[in-house]
Amino acid sequence: FFSSAGQLVTRLIGAEPVVVLLLTTNHCPSADTSKGSPPAGEFVVNMATWDQREPMLASSASLPPGVNEFEHAGLVALPARLVKPPRVAESPVALECRWFRTIDLPNDLGIINDRMVIGRVVGVHGPRAARSGPGRGVPRAAAPGGTGGVRSARAVL
Repeated sequence: FFSSAGQLVTRLIGAEPVVVLLLTTNHCPSADTSKGSPPAGEFVVNMATWDQREPMLASSASLPPGVNEFEHAGLVALPARLVKPPRVAESPVALECRWFRTIDLPNDLGIINDRMVIGRVVGVHGPRAARSGPGRGVPRAAAPGGTGGVRSARAVL
């Protein structure tokens, strides 16, 4: 996944609704999602291929406020259809999400360095052939267990 939010791990779970879990860290202080709530309560998870790993890493750099992550990483921003944040043009699959909840994950000393951000998947961009159903669903490759059959997220490609 492209990691413009300092995320460490991303997982899809559930069926109705499909939700995405982002495990974020405070080690990326400029990232809005690592603070627990994305701006406007929306975010996009952009999946990356192995060949896209360098821009992915560059997009997760701790940048000063006002520095454009897309420009910094040499990526092109495209408008999303159902949420305000843009998606990455080079990404083969993008999940448009609405923030649902954030769970603080304190360490043994009670210090919160990590958070689990949960978002509902409301839209999907990706190859038509990879979708789980005609005109809807999460791409089979991204669906929990890779089985497809998910209908709660709208495909928007």
